Amino acid sequence: MFKWGKKGIVLAPDDIGDWAISHAQVPVPLLLEDRLRIFFACRCSKGLSRTTYADVKREDPTEVIYVHNEPILDLGRHGAFDEFGIMPSGVIATEGKIYLYYGAWSRLNSEAAFHNGCGLAISSDGGKTFRKFVGPIFSRTHDEELWSSSPFVYKVGDEWRCLYTHATDWVQVGDKFESTYHIKQVTSDDGIFWSRERPVAIEQRSKNEAITRACAIKMDDCYHSWFSYRSICDYRDGVGAYKIGYAKSRDGIEWKRDDCLAGLPLGEAGDFDDKMQAYPYVIFVDGRCYMFYNGNSFGEQGFACAELITE
Repeated sequence: MFKWGKKGIVLAPDDIGDWAISHAQVPVPLLLEDRLRIFFACRCSKGLSRTTYADVKREDPTEVIYVHNEPILDLGRHGAFDEFGIMPSGVIATEGKIYLYYGAWSRLNSEAAFHNGCGLAISSDGGKTFRKFVGPIFSRTHDEELWSSSPFVYKVGDEWRCLYTHATDWVQVGDKFESTYHIKQVTSDDGIFWSRERPVAIEQRSKNEAITRACAIKMDDCYHSWFSYRSICDYRDGVGAYKIGYAKSRDGIEWKRDDCLAGLPLGEAGDFDDKMQAYPYVIFVDGRCYMFYNGNSFGEQGFACAELITE
């Protein structure tokens, strides 16, 4: 079992800008030469998400040294797959560029209220500005008729791999429809164009479960994945709220889920994460292993950090 030492909230969504009145959601860290850059999403008064970043010290990732107060990724044009929201989900540096992967939202005139897709933006200046790769890198297909989101990308040799959220159904709960989803995986030669073969990586424990934003990291000759899972019932800080799960793989292809090993307990009563923990991202920084994640209300109070305790 893993054990994480909580270091508390790193950044709260205060005074970032008029476009960012709440949330610092889905933290995505990128290791730079002299700092750690963390991309995240904020919401405006209409609840629409845009992406920006903050820089923290490598030696102390709870110490913020810069907050960018403008969105680096803005909403798409009318009818685009990212018209109503952009949330970062994965980042990788390659050949002098930075690829930032994101989940995007559009709205539907349907009882199924939204549609998601996976997007890519590319930076050539070290992650300060980004240019969108036009359109989703993958979305609906003949055998994935609903939606995909939350891509996490990593490399194994020359092969690019992506763990992403795939919707399995829309289920009526009371007078609303809620989406269920699991984690699938896909490969690529260049990080842009992806194979059509998309097997399930992390299965739902029940048909009414939703699993999202899986990350993966290699330690001790194995791959380890942390992700967030919830019920479709009473999940807004209720008993079905997001918790952090865990899966392990010898080869990064076949995964075995065991949530009891995740190692990050809920906070004490009154803590920012006493009801929910979501969107984990694990990264090594100078020999230390950190997890960045959100707490209650999907990150309304900001994002936090925990450090892996080794004995």
